[in-house]
Amino acid sequence: DMVVDFFDKCNVFFLATDSNKNYLLDLCNQRTDRCLGDTNARHIGCCCGADPVAGTWKITGEGADRRLAAETVETREVDICGEAGRIAAADLEATTLRTKGIPGGSDALKEYERKVASAYPEWAQRCSSPRRLGDLAPEPSVEDAPVDSTVELAARRLSVLPSCNPHESTVEIDKRVVTAFWKKTEADFCDTMKKLPPNQGEPMDTRGLADVCREFCGADTVPLLIGSTGFGFNQTEMDSVCLKGSDILSGNLTAVDSCHADAGALQNVLVRTAHLIAKLNVLEAQKLKFQAAVIGQVKIMQATIKRNGPQRLKEAAKGDKINAMLEVLEEAASSTSLKSHKYDLLVASQAVRDSGVELKTVLTQSISQIKSMVSRCNSLFTAVGPSSEYLLDICSQTSKKCLDAPTGSHVGCCCGYTPLVALGRRAIPRFPMPGIDAEILSDTSGLARAARRLAVAAEDTKPYKVCPEAWEASRSQVKDITAETSKLGGDEVLQRREKQDAEDYPQLACKRSGTRTTVASVGALVSPNGALLATIASAVLMGSTWEHAV
Repeated sequence: DMVVDFFDKCNVFFLATDSNKNYLLDLCNQRTDRCLGDTNARHIGCCCGADPVAGTWKITGEGADRRLAAETVETREVDICGEAGRIAAADLEATTLRTKGIPGGSDALKEYERKVASAYPEWAQRCSSPRRLGDLAPEPSVEDAPVDSTVELAARRLSVLPSCNPHESTVEIDKRVVTAFWKKTEADFCDTMKKLPPNQGEPMDTRGLADVCREFCGADTVPLLIGSTGFGFNQTEMDSVCLKGSDILSGNLTAVDSCHADAGALQNVLVRTAHLIAKLNVLEAQKLKFQAAVIGQVKIMQATIKRNGPQRLKEAAKGDKINAMLEVLEEAASSTSLKSHKYDLLVASQAVRDSGVELKTVLTQSISQIKSMVSRCNSLFTAVGPSSEYLLDICSQTSKKCLDAPTGSHVGCCCGYTPLVALGRRAIPRFPMPGIDAEILSDTSGLARAARRLAVAAEDTKPYKVCPEAWEASRSQVKDITAETSKLGGDEVLQRREKQDAEDYPQLACKRSGTRTTVASVGALVSPNGALLATIASAVLMGSTWEHAV
């Protein structure tokens, strides 16, 4: 309501003062030796009108260079996303370096950048920082992977594991989970397998088995290879690692669902934050348009005064000249037509108020869930794939005994998942890993399979970023308002603001012509909100990188 009141009640010309509270400049004495304060004095003076909505608060006044630095009024604008980047820069840099020090960390950062560029292509082109978390990496290609025919696979299956099938877990947990085969589980022993692309054709070794495990687990979980080309285990032994509540993994899948529900609370905050920033973008564009309109109307007022003033003063009697001057000023002021621009400002400010109320409500409702998730969900849980698979039977190490046989000796893979990686996701993943749906592990012959198969809809795994979302949501409207500003002769206003943005936030390269994510610091009304939103946005920036550091 304060913001709405500001644009409604402060959208008029007020008497302006300088930092020393001076309001009137005594230019010169016209015809007497009396001082200005004398009732019979005849001086020429100057006072100034300022419209706070147009960004004018103080006048320079006389002796501005002698003012103390502490008395200088801050007139810089605040860019929420630029300020968030500035606040988070040091921590983001440190976290990025730590992530790169983790095996696979650089690849995770590159994949994250690729997903962001894919989710927000125009924003990435116009606005993303030239300093990336990692260089963009192309999607891994599997075109060169050798594909065996169904007949050949079936024949090879009969010679290695002729009677084995996936089974349910040997440990009873709160949900039914099953083992899975990939397309080569029954085709070869571990030591006669060939590696995955790009090393296809090379003999399998423990590192190659780890590559299969990593494909099964995907980018969001921690692969745990159980066994090697030198030794293997049966299902009961593997389940003691993957499901039995060991210090490594927890099989409490109901807790994962609860964590995902709490992660949705943060997503609600992110969405409402993006909505508010989008509304602020529109308000900022309307304010710049209003500034351009005021500048244009001031020129009209000056022309009116210049045209009518001298003659009116000449014709007025000696004692009526000040009244004649007031009449000229009132006529000049009445010639302005800012009503439509003022209305646009009010509508935009009311939209900001409504969106701010929504964000406050969501924050109040969500903060306890977010705290709960951070405290309860920071450990590793057993990941489950689309077919309820939790364990991949990669290969038999020494015999034709099945994985579930007491004497079986296989190499397996399960995956550790921390639900905290769901924070900041556009959609909370139903299944945190691809499992046997991983392209390089699956086939169309039915050899890649689990004990049961679910019909699963495609999930949206794109990251959700507040600033690009706000940019996308507001850019069309802001573009239209910016065009109107330019028609009003406001190119200088736009260029001045863009120059300030470039100086204050060089890491955010958006141009105003492409809708920069900005918000004016409207005195003490909007600036504190801008700082708050910038802090929230900086936390989101940190969270995006931290997700991969996990």
